Amino acid sequence: MDRSVRFYTALIGQEPAYASAHWTAFRLGAVTLGLHADMPGGAAGFVVSIEVADLETAAGACREAGGEVDPEIHETPRGHVQMVFDPDRNRIQLFRAAAG
Repeated sequence: MDRSVRFYTALIGQEPAYASAHWTAFRLGAVTLGLHADMPGGAAGFVVSIEVADLETAAGACREAGGEVDPEIHETPRGHVQMVFDPDRNRIQLFRAAAG
């Protein structure tokens, strides 16, 4: 993960907004580029994360636009996440920050 963090830091020209051994996030306006060291299935990778005020509303908008929604919502220390997929099955993470 360290190599990828250095790569994206140089490419984007900014330091991560959050970094840990498993998740590093670069804030790009309303979108977050997240690097994940331990994705399900054992593959590391990146995910585009969009911060939303309401997961249900955002998931509904995804469905209406022709996307798919994983019904499972995951609680994390920083908030809740739900995976959605665009019509080409590219993964996008909807993120609602924890209160406070």
